[in-house]
Amino acid sequence: MDFPEKIDIFGEIKDTIQTTQLVIKSLVFPCRTNGDGNRRWTVEINPDKIVLSTSSEKKSQILDISGNDAGDKESKVIIRLPEDVKLPLQCTGVKWIPGEGIEIMLRLRTLNLDHIKPKKSGKCWDFLVNPVMCDISYLKQHDAKLICRNCKTKLNKKRFKRVLELPSEDWRDGVDNWLCHPNKTTKDIKSRVLSPQSGDCLASDIYYLFHPDVLHTKMLQLDSVPNYTSTENKRPASAVHVCCKRCLSLLGYAHTSTEKLSAVRDAEYFKLYKCSVAAQSPSQTIKPGVVESFEELMSSYFVYQVNSNSAHRFLLFADDPDRPGDIVALIWVLNTNGRIVYNSSPPSETMKAVVGKERTITTLSHPIMRVLYKECFGINDLVKIWLKDITVHNLAMPYKLCLQLLQILVSHTARLPKSVQTVDEFRAAMLPIY
Repeated sequence: MDFPEKIDIFGEIKDTIQTTQLVIKSLVFPCRTNGDGNRRWTVEINPDKIVLSTSSEKKSQILDISGNDAGDKESKVIIRLPEDVKLPLQCTGVKWIPGEGIEIMLRLRTLNLDHIKPKKSGKCWDFLVNPVMCDISYLKQHDAKLICRNCKTKLNKKRFKRVLELPSEDWRDGVDNWLCHPNKTTKDIKSRVLSPQSGDCLASDIYYLFHPDVLHTKMLQLDSVPNYTSTENKRPASAVHVCCKRCLSLLGYAHTSTEKLSAVRDAEYFKLYKCSVAAQSPSQTIKPGVVESFEELMSSYFVYQVNSNSAHRFLLFADDPDRPGDIVALIWVLNTNGRIVYNSSPPSETMKAVVGKERTITTLSHPIMRVLYKECFGINDLVKIWLKDITVHNLAMPYKLCLQLLQILVSHTARLPKSVQTVDEFRAAMLPIY
């Protein structure tokens, strides 16, 4: 799903309350501000379109907004709405945002909720179905290969004996509730490290754990990151970045309980991220349901966590051997049931569509989640509050992936109108649901 770099027409549709906030940037107006003359713009709202013009004799509800323009020719812009968006012939509010354009608040007439699940074959689109279980089900039924996403090098040398699901990253926080009172048993459980046995593949939301005997270790090599001995979070004593030997792309980590890891063959298990490796069927096609990009992986992760586990706030931190526990950002997923309406053409193509006095702009809609985020490279008062809150979930990834996730969120923020880019001290982004 590729949005234009800049969105000229932006609408956030909230299905639960049947409203939409529509922002039409001034550059799509038939009368742009380029002179000292006065000109009255009219906005005509129809069930399937919105018409911007310099004059109108129709008797439907018309909203008048004053502006400046030197020209005296009449022009018209027709903004056609997607089929699943139907607006009433009325609105609940309209205002002019300086330097931005018109903001219109509208009530939805009808709802078509079929858009919420994108129609792609082979995917587990039920929000309450664990995507990890879909992953495991495929790996158990098919003799799938594990490959590097970048260069397609085969990484596994034999079929997995077992493919099991890992618990959530916060599973240790609930151990004290397993028994009526804390004792030696709960302490022993907390201190354990979940590691795969011979022939095992353990699947999490965003990574796999593999036993070395199932991988072609000759296809892997250690990165030149110094070993780091850590006792925090009950991590193994040593973990080193591991890369694909052919293309040198970062795949994950090699772990060992010893104080030094000098060769790939000495690793006790490997932690490889789904955005770097993929399962492939014998027919040489990527397996159904597999994520196609890091953005899609994180989108599906947030959707499942919100809808199944009621997890809305996440503490993003790095788990690199040389910077363990470095907090990168606070992420707050407000909802996953919204939609965005946007122009189908990039701004340059939209401007080229002007022909004479009238032009038509088509719009599309796509399900999105509204995400608030705040970069915090360090500990501050807000981070301390989130660290103490048991409803906040930990999201640990390599520092490089943390920055990549931030870059994705920032890029989606930059596409939005400035009036909706921030909420209090947080930035806002509309992350597509794939």
